[in-house]
Amino acid sequence: MKNITTLPKFNSIFAHTLFVFLFFCLLYTLFFSSVLFSQHLLAPGDGIIQSVPALYSKRVLWTDLLQGGFPTAADPNNSNMVSSISTVLSNS
Repeated sequence: MKNITTLPKFNSIFAHTLFVFLFFCLLYTLFFSSVLFSQHLLAPGDGIIQSVPALYSKRVLWTDLLQGGFPTAADPNNSNMVSSISTVLSNS
């Protein structure tokens, strides 16, 4: 005989998880809506100084500008290699 009591429990857990996920998505969308739906940066000071030049710079795997050379592809802080979206959308 099948135990059918696990199916409603699974549905209620799934519904609760989905509700919590959608609630937080809506909450963060409302909170950041002034930045998400405009052409502004979230952190204009740091964004213009550090992130925007790195986003528009040429993609390289190795740089000779630091010490005797540095693998930029292996640097987790290098934003131009971490972001796959910027790599796909780049012109270089």
